[in-house]
Amino acid sequence: MNRKFVFFIILSFFGSFSAHGLVDYSETETVAPAPKAKARPRAVSKAAAPTRASSSGPSYSPSGMFDLGMAYKSIDVKSDETTGKVNVMEVKGHLATNFNIFLDFKYWQASTDIESLTDNSSSQEGNPEVLLGFNWLQFGGGEDGTSVDLLFGGRFSSSSDLASSRTDKIFGIESVKRFYTFALGLGYRLYMTGTPEDEAEVDIGNIQKLYATFGWKVSHDISFEVEGAVYNIGNSDSVTRASILKTKESFGTISPKINLQLGSMVGLGLGATFRTDKVTDTESLIGARLWDMSGVYGSSIHAGLDISI
Repeated sequence: MNRKFVFFIILSFFGSFSAHGLVDYSETETVAPAPKAKARPRAVSKAAAPTRASSSGPSYSPSGMFDLGMAYKSIDVKSDETTGKVNVMEVKGHLATNFNIFLDFKYWQASTDIESLTDNSSSQEGNPEVLLGFNWLQFGGGEDGTSVDLLFGGRFSSSSDLASSRTDKIFGIESVKRFYTFALGLGYRLYMTGTPEDEAEVDIGNIQKLYATFGWKVSHDISFEVEGAVYNIGNSDSVTRASILKTKESFGTISPKINLQLGSMVGLGLGATFRTDKVTDTESLIGARLWDMSGVYGSSIHAGLDISI
C-alpha cells in the first residue's frame, strides 16, 4: 500500500515537469484578423434631373475653319462730270485648313442711278476674286503669336456696265503680330492688271496697295480696328487704246470699324472709309471700274454680318 502511494507521487512529479517543459515562453507576434468586407448597399439608379442646358439642346462652338461675310457699302461719288451714289453688295469668305493653306474669295454686285455709268438701275454683277494663301512663317501662338502669309490669286473679268472686263493677277504678303488684346498687321498687294475687253473701259497700269491695320479687343463682344492704306495706280502705256489713264494716281485711305459679337456664330460690323488725298483724274478712274476697292472714288460707309462656322 505504501509502495503504490510512493510510486503515484513520483509519477505525478515527472508528469508535471514534462507539461511545464513544453510551454513556449518566447515573444509571439500577434496578427490581427483581416477585416471582413462590408457589403455595400446596392445602388438604386435614379433618373437625372433635366438641366437648363440639356433642355435647350447642346451649345455649338464654331471651329473657325469657315467664315462667311455679307456687307453693304454706299460710295459717295463726286467729280466734275459724275455725281451720285453707287451701292455695292459684297459677299466674302475665308476657308482654313489643317495644312497651313487657306482660301479667300469675294464676289460683289453694284447698282446706281448715275445715268452716265449705266442705263440699268438694277443690280449688276461684279468681279469675282479668289486668293490662295500659304502660312509661310509662324512664331508663338495664342495671344502672343506672329504669322506671315503669302497670297496668290486673281480678279476675274465680267461683262456688266459696272464691272471690269479685264482679268488681274494678284500677289501679296501679310503679317500679323498679336499682343494679348491688341493686334498689328502689315500687308502689301500687287494687282497686275490685264487689258480690258471692253473698248469703252479705261485702261490702267498695275495697282499697288500698302496697308497697316491695328485691332483692339475690348471685350468678348466688342472689338475695334482701323486700317490705313496707300494706293498707287499706274498709268497706262498702251498706244492703241483711246481710253487710258495718262497720269499715275496716288492717295491714302483710313478705314475705322467696330465689330459687335451678336452670338457664338454671328457678328455685326460697322465702318467707314475716308480718302485722305484728292486724285487728279477722277473721271478716268471712274471709267476703270474699281468699285470693289474702298476709297478710290471717295468716302463710303458700310455695314455687314459675319458668320463663323
